[in-house]
Amino acid sequence: MSTHEHPTDHTFVQRTARAVVPFVTAFFIALVAAKVVSLVTDNGWTRLATAVGVAVISLLFHSYENDDEQPDP
Repeated sequence: MSTHEHPTDHTFVQRTARAVVPFVTAFFIALVAAKVVSLVTDNGWTRLATAVGVAVISLLFHSYENDDEQPDP
């Protein structure tokens, strides 16, 4: 049995940050998109639809890394 740390061992804070950052980023991108749309129109539903659509697309394009399933070299 080895006592050294593997490069894939992460602290709780690092794992939490990796889980939360994509959602926070999508939220801020959605806010910017809604602000840009608000410069063009005053329709609240259009701003909401744009924000939700941009957030979903942002989350779909995020590359999720799963370090736990990679084999050890």
